[in-house]
Amino acid sequence: MSPPRPRPSQQESLPSRSRRPTPRLAPSSNNVRINTQDDQDVIIDGRALTTADDSGAFGSTEAIGDGALSGLSFLVTKPEPGWTTVATAAFTAAGRILVGGKIQITMPDVVTNHGVQRGFLFTTPVVDFTPATPTADAAWDDFNRRLTVTVTGTEDVPAGAVSFLITNCNTPSATVPADTASFYTTDATDTHTDGSALTPAGETTGATDAMVPQALTGTLTLDSGTDTPGVTSTGTVAFTTNGQILVGGKIKIVLPDLDEASALGAGQEASYGWRSESAFGIPVAQALPSPRRPASPAQACTISARAR
Repeated sequence: MSPPRPRPSQQESLPSRSRRPTPRLAPSSNNVRINTQDDQDVIIDGRALTTADDSGAFGSTEAIGDGALSGLSFLVTKPEPGWTTVATAAFTAAGRILVGGKIQITMPDVVTNHGVQRGFLFTTPVVDFTPATPTADAAWDDFNRRLTVTVTGTEDVPAGAVSFLITNCNTPSATVPADTASFYTTDATDTHTDGSALTPAGETTGATDAMVPQALTGTLTLDSGTDTPGVTSTGTVAFTTNGQILVGGKIKIVLPDLDEASALGAGQEASYGWRSESAFGIPVAQALPSPRRPASPAQACTISARAR
């Protein structure tokens, strides 16, 4: 008969047979059961004191809290109003994002904060982690201004620096200053993983671009059609825009002032200046001119169909 094996002391720590990653879950703590056995699977230590239960004594586990996101940014290739462009989202994740997990990005409310017609918008966005290998799908929630990126395929997004491209990002309709987008991540059950426990929604913010105005290009002209005084004719305005002008947007044209300060010279002032009756076939509202005083030179028309 083999001699009995020495019994481990109560302070001895036995190595674990396997190494398991920490769960990607919201902050919580729980209990683990621990016992020791000989090589015949007979209990040595770990029986609950109050019962004959040999499944193990209870021990506490640590709470798994939020991981911190850092180095966040959301930048577009063309930081100008009215463009469909490519955006790059970047951050550093505390832990990996498993397949089925999500990256949630909430864009700034520039409509409320800065009074523009339309804010950031995504139309059929496509995500590219190149040169990394994870794959993902993206969906846009316009009401909540939220872009949801869901990890697909077979590879997790590793912990550390994360960066990916998003196509079909529509920039705000007009100029806005730099702002912030909010980020957080979840597992496949939508349980919060990385972000910040310091904010109510568990989000961390990253910078967005300012949308800066651009010059109109091309040859800017107003061709009056018939170049004879006192004639009503069709004029043609021509220029090249940078970004699109949304439905409801305006093109404002300031006509020359032919009053006393006219370049025609002293004694050559026109009784009436330039006047517009319609634009795109729509009557233009203006104050009626009086002799020796032209109409206000500022004219504007409102776009009633999409113009690019």
